[in-house]
Amino acid sequence: MIRPANVYAPRSNPWTVRPIKLVNSGQMILINGGTGLCNHVYIDNLLDATIAATKRDQSVGEVYLISDGIGAT
Repeated sequence: MIRPANVYAPRSNPWTVRPIKLVNSGQMILINGGTGLCNHVYIDNLLDATIAATKRDQSVGEVYLISDGIGAT
């Protein structure tokens, strides 16, 4: 099972473009002043991880949390 973090990509409206526009316009309030962490994964990295998991017999029955490994504030 693959469980991705928030996926982003070029022109990724739901997770990058739209939130930035909403914050800049004052329509979105960031919890705790925006000091929290958001785990994310770039689409190419998610695809690489998914393909790697399908190539290993040991992956059967496992759960993978996929992120870029960097917490962004």
